[in-house]
Amino acid sequence: MDNDLVSSVPTSNPDKDALTDYGLTAVSALIPVVGGAIADATRGIIARRAEERRHEFDVMLAEAVTDLTGRVEGITPQSMVDSDEFMAAIAKVSRVAAETESVEKRKRLATALTHMGPWSAIDPTRRQHLLDLVARYDDLDIFLLRYFRDPVAWLVENAETWQPGRYMMAGIQTILGDFVFPGQDGWQPSVSASISRFQADGVADVPLKTMMSDSGTVEKRTTMFGEQLLDFISDPA
Repeated sequence: MDNDLVSSVPTSNPDKDALTDYGLTAVSALIPVVGGAIADATRGIIARRAEERRHEFDVMLAEAVTDLTGRVEGITPQSMVDSDEFMAAIAKVSRVAAETESVEKRKRLATALTHMGPWSAIDPTRRQHLLDLVARYDDLDIFLLRYFRDPVAWLVENAETWQPGRYMMAGIQTILGDFVFPGQDGWQPSVSASISRFQADGVADVPLKTMMSDSGTVEKRTTMFGEQLLDFISDPA
């Protein structure tokens, strides 16, 4: 197989009829009040955008596979394609990649797919679980998980006014409001929902509103599983 996978990705043609590929014919049922002509146009726009995202994802995946096969001896594009697990994983997340508007999420999915095969050192059941989380988590989830892996490092780099010992007692929510989401109204519900998911999934334990010492507010909160998830989607470079 030609190792130049990126140039081998078929050219995107967003104007083609992609409705069947993405099951978008059901959209008309959601917008009965706008009339047939507008419904058809809406389906076409959705199909076009889905096709563009799918193509972008294909390129990202080709780049990730090229990088992996260039770094790890014994793995070739052909051996990856021959893996039922790898191909099933692509089928599993390709629709997610086409439907998300987040470029970063498509990148995470492409990186995660490079672990989905017998060449991975991760237990097969565990890597399936990790892939499911990558497909489900949005950009805010991943941002928060990265923050809670090392709050001090993030604050030092991104919050000029933060300094250790500022509070005698405080909560993690206070630090987030003052330094991570300063001046942003309405961040609490979304962050609380993410943290609830973390607790349920076992990737982080964040007592958001508990009062604690200043140093406690910036302690690492990710679990070993959470760190494994972040490594799962990390750029190897």
